[in-house]
Amino acid sequence: MSNMIRAGLDPAMAMRISGHRTRSMLDRYSIIREQEIAAGLEKTAAYVDALPSTTNIVRLRVERNASR
Repeated sequence: MSNMIRAGLDPAMAMRISGHRTRSMLDRYSIIREQEIAAGLEKTAAYVDALPSTTNIVRLRVERNASR
């Protein structure tokens, strides 16, 4: 299972090939290695670093009650 997923097969296709009927069975046999976790973290960091650094925060105008 892990090799099919690493090879880029869609999980639904891997399930059909292996005969697993549920996603939970697929997940049981799909083992994630430490280096795959590290690579995922690096991809996430690169994505976040590439995000625009400007913010779109707009200050709301607060209307005060005139009777005070």
